[in-house]
Amino acid sequence: MKTRIVTPEEFEKCVARFAKVAPQKHDAAAQNGIPVEASEMVAAKEIRYYMGPAGSSTAVSGGTLPAVEGFPGMSVYLVACPPGNGPMLHAHMHTLESFFCVDGRFEIAYGDGGENTVVLEPRDMVAVPPGVTRKFKNVSDQDAHLLVMIQGDPNQMGDILYTPEIGEEIVRRFGPAAKAGFEKTGIAFTAGV
Repeated sequence: MKTRIVTPEEFEKCVARFAKVAPQKHDAAAQNGIPVEASEMVAAKEIRYYMGPAGSSTAVSGGTLPAVEGFPGMSVYLVACPPGNGPMLHAHMHTLESFFCVDGRFEIAYGDGGENTVVLEPRDMVAVPPGVTRKFKNVSDQDAHLLVMIQGDPNQMGDILYTPEIGEEIVRRFGPAAKAGFEKTGIAFTAGV
């Protein structure tokens, strides 16, 4: 079978260089009336969108396009978290979210109240089934990195639900407009209901 030959210029479009994959700035959140502090409260401190379907931009990517165009149904992110940082309890209802610990240590809590935990050491991975409430947190004493892969129907890649308690905390800390801003991006606060 004949193979495909690509030019160096074509192949360079397949390369995502760390220095050129800008972290999301939570700009999409700010455009929807969500304070940056609220966005950082529910998501990892720094998210870089490495690969995703052509033209895809979801709530997870913060409105940022992927650095490398991949096939539909797969998105790859690198998140950086200072000690104690990570997203709050949420569920991906229709997609498989997998975490690969690059460095540091990450506690993965799961269950509607985050009552169960497992700790990932460097080069450990977990694939969280669709519909399971989860969160991750850097439990090391320095900045740590997690590779996050989301697989599923391209039309359902933004299928994130946070628990009602998270919605209530956002209202308490940032006001109802912040919660409404999240809802404008497609995020709901009905996980576990």
